[in-house]
Amino acid sequence: ERRLLGALSFAGGRPAAAPELASAYLAKGRRPIGSRSLHAVPTRRPSCRRRPSSTWRAAGAEERLSSASQSSVNLVKNIVGSGMLSLPAGVAAFSGSPKALVPSLALTLGLGLLSSYTFVLIADACRRTGETTYQGAWAKTVGPRTSFLPAVACLAKSVITCIAFSMIFGDCLSTILSPLGLPPSIASRSSAILAITTAVLFPLCNLKSLAPLAKFSILGVLSTVYTSIFILLRAFDGSYRNGSALARAAPALPMFSSSPGSVWRTMSDPGIAVLLSILATAFV
Repeated sequence: ERRLLGALSFAGGRPAAAPELASAYLAKGRRPIGSRSLHAVPTRRPSCRRRPSSTWRAAGAEERLSSASQSSVNLVKNIVGSGMLSLPAGVAAFSGSPKALVPSLALTLGLGLLSSYTFVLIADACRRTGETTYQGAWAKTVGPRTSFLPAVACLAKSVITCIAFSMIFGDCLSTILSPLGLPPSIASRSSAILAITTAVLFPLCNLKSLAPLAKFSILGVLSTVYTSIFILLRAFDGSYRNGSALARAAPALPMFSSSPGSVWRTMSDPGIAVLLSILATAFV
């Protein structure tokens, strides 16, 4: 027993374990295998080779994800930039009365709060399950058999969004190129959509991280703020009043109608479904 205690305490010529651990070892009835002494067991120190710094940098660059600030800037640009154009069109789809702004703002605020609540629920589900993906959190909370549903929903949303962006960019680019006198094979809407999809959207979809887009999102947010300031300036200085030079040069004049009913009666028009469909994904 003393020999075994000494062997356990000074295995390899170095203090290894306290006497209490050695006594517990004997209490469990364990014995050394064979007649070899524990002193004869060679001890090897683990090899600690230093990894090249270039390899560390490459691995860190490959696994680097978007930070909270970068993700926030990208989300703000995604929501605010498209909302400036789509939400006013959604309001105009069911009413031309200024009264329609009251229910429209109420719906926007309500669905915004509902979207925020669902975002918090997703984050809480990931925290409780220890997962970092929709599919992983779904598998642990709902079941692994239907864990493909979130992935299919995200894929469908991304495909529809890319198609919509291709259509918008194609319309804008073809309108810009048409006065240049280029051949239809270059300046047509179909050619513009094909060029934008293959040269811009497809490479962006292959990015593993959206962190490199943060600087461009900041530029887009500043451009949106600049546009908003000019809209307010033109609204208050009367540049587009009836008979003004800018009003005569505008391709189409704004048209407003008076609603005889109450503020909430404007929501009875079926065209409000357009606004609801826009708000359904306005904060995603």
